[in-house]
Amino acid sequence: MRVGGDYFDVIPLPGDDTLIVIADVSGKGMPAALLSANIQALVRSRAHGTLDLVDVAQQINAHVNAYTPAERYATAAFILLHRATGEVTYVNAGHNPPMIAGSASQQLEATGVPLGCSRTRGTSPARPRCHPAGCSSCTPTG
Repeated sequence: MRVGGDYFDVIPLPGDDTLIVIADVSGKGMPAALLSANIQALVRSRAHGTLDLVDVAQQINAHVNAYTPAERYATAAFILLHRATGEVTYVNAGHNPPMIAGSASQQLEATGVPLGCSRTRGTSPARPRCHPAGCSSCTPTG
């Protein structure tokens, strides 16, 4: 059996929101898989109520910096879909740009550096413009 550091999650939130997370931990094998599982636990522990994606990314970044070797990091995209309006808010911590496909396709470019690469540099949120019915799927690219 082979394991690795890929992580994908879809988390229904209260109201009409859905959190989509795509991440990839550097390296291979059990060390990458363990950090990926750790990131999943951290995301799920914060996925409730009103969600601040920058805060989630910064907390996970602090955890990766504090508890993993310097050569270990993760790229991640945190995408919050407001289903009622079709609005998307995201933070992309150095991940290959995921693509929102619908009436108009759009890549979700990086808004910060990978998690665990910097103790001080943060991420910022982005809100691409999507028609309310235009955001139909999100796929990782690369």
